[in-house]
Amino acid sequence: MFYSLAHLEESFHVNNTYKFIALAPCFIANDDIDFDTALETTFKYADYGVYVYAGPNYDKDIETICANFPDYACERFSGYGGCQPTCIKSENHWD
Repeated sequence: MFYSLAHLEESFHVNNTYKFIALAPCFIANDDIDFDTALETTFKYADYGVYVYAGPNYDKDIETICANFPDYACERFSGYGGCQPTCIKSENHWD
């Protein structure tokens, strides 16, 4: 939509778009994880190739998390073993 607004403003949007509202996902800290902890851990997991809690690569992912992040991140990630796979990005925007 942003591309369209920038390039088709006069040829399309001037006559067809009254209002555009862009909403971004947000992070709301809770008792389980605060913003600073998320910045140090879950927001960086993708940089290490970890995208899913309890996913098909769980054994490799847990090794990566425990080797590169603080103990509390390792303990938290370990708690997802046996659970339904959950996208880390989804959790970041849910908490």
